[in-house]
Amino acid sequence: MEKIKEFIVKYKSLKPLYQFAVNGLSVYLVWIIFYSFFRYHSFVDYFYNEATYYLTNSWLYSTKLFINILGYEAQVVIPKKLLVLKGTGGVILERGCLGRNMMGLFAGFILVYPGRILTKLWYIPFGLAVIYLINILRIAGLSFTQLYYPEYLDINHHTVFKYTVYTAIFFLWVFWISKLNKSKNLKTEQISNITVNTISTEK
Repeated sequence: MEKIKEFIVKYKSLKPLYQFAVNGLSVYLVWIIFYSFFRYHSFVDYFYNEATYYLTNSWLYSTKLFINILGYEAQVVIPKKLLVLKGTGGVILERGCLGRNMMGLFAGFILVYPGRILTKLWYIPFGLAVIYLINILRIAGLSFTQLYYPEYLDINHHTVFKYTVYTAIFFLWVFWISKLNKSKNLKTEQISNITVNTISTEK
């Protein structure tokens, strides 16, 4: 018990940057253990696939609604995970295009960065909602690109829209650190380095 108290005292005495490193390493280790020993257990795999299924459908139907509001006709083909804007072949929403890694990366960063718990409790859902809405715009944007400028579909899919999401997440991090967090010793410039080193490529 004394060693635990001693560890907590030492941890709290660390600079925010070092606390961030310790927190990040701890979360990474937990993630590795989860994926190595629990991820593909039948019980976990069932809920993982169910969550992916409902997230996919949620984005498809939300984007369809957005397109309908703009005055266009679209339909969702569930078995094919396809959103079809009238006059196009449709956009397939595969697992790699769901933005789960981006959402996890955003939430993970806020969790491990030293700061007020109560602020994290509302800012993480807020940030995830922003990313969710941006993904709706991204899927709709790909649909309209396919309709009006099909020659630009590939670059918009793999570059323009992808880095738009990255940029939005970066500014959500910067806003958290500069406006909502008491701990400002981890400078904004350092966040750009973290972003370059940690963001994983998605489709």
